[in-house]
Amino acid sequence: MKGLRIIVILVVAFVFAVPVWWFMSADEKERQFDESEPDLPPMSVKIDKEEFLRLRSEQVDLLRGFDTAKQDSRTKAVRELERREAELGNRPGSESDISWRALGPAPIPVNAATSYSGRVSAIAVHPTNANIVYVGTAFGGLYRSLDGGAHWTPIMDSALSLAIGSITISPTDPTTLFVGTGEATFSGLSFSGVGIYRISNAETTADLAGPFNLGTGGSDIFTGRSIGRIIVHPTDPNIIFVTSANGISGIGGNNTGLILPNAGVYRSVNAMSATPTFTQLPIQGTLAPSRSVVDAATEPGNPSRLLISVIGSGGDGGVYLTTNALDATPTFSRTLVTGDGNSPGRTEFAVNKTGSIVTVFAAAGTSNGTVFKSVDGGASFVPLAAGVGFCNPQCFYDIAIAVDQNDVNKLYLGGSPSRVFGRSIDGGASYQNSSSGLHVDTHAFAIAPSEPNTVYFGSDGGIWKTTNVQATPIVWQSLNNSTFSATQFMGIAL
Repeated sequence: MKGLRIIVILVVAFVFAVPVWWFMSADEKERQFDESEPDLPPMSVKIDKEEFLRLRSEQVDLLRGFDTAKQDSRTKAVRELERREAELGNRPGSESDISWRALGPAPIPVNAATSYSGRVSAIAVHPTNANIVYVGTAFGGLYRSLDGGAHWTPIMDSALSLAIGSITISPTDPTTLFVGTGEATFSGLSFSGVGIYRISNAETTADLAGPFNLGTGGSDIFTGRSIGRIIVHPTDPNIIFVTSANGISGIGGNNTGLILPNAGVYRSVNAMSATPTFTQLPIQGTLAPSRSVVDAATEPGNPSRLLISVIGSGGDGGVYLTTNALDATPTFSRTLVTGDGNSPGRTEFAVNKTGSIVTVFAAAGTSNGTVFKSVDGGASFVPLAAGVGFCNPQCFYDIAIAVDQNDVNKLYLGGSPSRVFGRSIDGGASYQNSSSGLHVDTHAFAIAPSEPNTVYFGSDGGIWKTTNVQATPIVWQSLNNSTFSATQFMGIAL
């Protein structure tokens, strides 16, 4: 009987609805269609496949809160969502706390000892406490642990972007963090961000300020880009250097036709103010004002000596050095050419200063992965025979390198499946692979400054830790527990 009632209802609805449509004029039909689907042409108008795909892409972006014609549209959409939630919470009889409740997914168990979570893109460890660690994820936001990874707390879920590219702890106050949004790993799912956030009281209330993305002229210079590195002056936290690069903002590996701000290297001299501003530093020798800059490093204790890695076009990629980074207009010169036609030459740095000798290791995508070494602070480099091919075949995506600040010979290198984690005790002359239990596609290492045998490891599968990186074999502990839900969603259905 229930099925019969449903059929009767459908028939009645059809009988009453069809005559209404049947007797409508052509203009009325078209007007009704236009009002319900304002962005699509009338059904009688034929469009080619390319135009259909363009319209479909725009519609999907619009549903995501991303209007191709307006660079800040997603930001405004999130702000409007927050306003409506607050308004709903203030209505009589409604719940006062309109909030999201996490449903998962929890990390995926592989065996009794290991689980996999989402991609980890950045790690920062407290300078004097190896158990305090901050982990940035590809699109799951920023997590904090106060107990060495046994428990995690998300501390940036209210941000306008949860794609994290970099984390830096202020040298003068370890409870202050600078977090760059947008992931600079150049994959089809490496999403762009909205600029930089500053977190104060990071170990307790984690007070969020930002996003900061304005140039000195008032224009947005970071939205739609990714932040690869933030360097904070060792004694003045108002001075920071920021590198920006490409990021994905739409579907299909594109930026949906936006006119994006210049990628490059930027400097702020008021980073601790309520409204920091940034100035782009020209990179002499590059062929255009916009070049993706992936990583940067300074000489320990000397922020005037700054190295940056440029993704080139037309042969201008490589490592660029300035020794007057604090001047009004620093002077850069290229000291290493990277990229060989098969790789864009993405490069990551590790720096050690022992006495007056500044050693720089530059892990580049050249020849499917080559580590270059400098013993003069980046003024000149030589390639090391060991480690060649470490990021094959994804040198645009998988590169991580770190060096012990107390021992320049202890070097760690990771990339694609050929070398997930390699340990060197002779300054990169040779490596021993030790990756049992780890997930492939390496993105980040962090050596605990106060306990250099403790190393945190981040890859496509999440976050791991060892407390004795010099052991043979290295014992890795998975930190992908139930409080670390960083899996990157591909879609959702109701």
